[in-house]
Amino acid sequence: MSFKISKIILNPSRTVGLENYSSVKLSAGIEMVFDTPVDIGSKELQINCNEARKFIKEEFKKQWESFRPKKKGTNGK
Repeated sequence: MSFKISKIILNPSRTVGLENYSSVKLSAGIEMVFDTPVDIGSKELQINCNEARKFIKEEFKKQWESFRPKKKGTNGK
């Protein structure tokens, strides 16, 4: 079965456990709209989804940066 799509939305989220039984929820999303509908198995769709995943991955990294435990130096600080 083959069908065409004109819009796709990727909206993943992750919950990361922190110390003292707390957690933080990270979320990032992207919407892709194609000028003309594309086949679900097309190379164009796969390329765009891969680029969207890279964008979302970088956004997760940026959000996590403020919550990430800071590494201690060799002098204990």
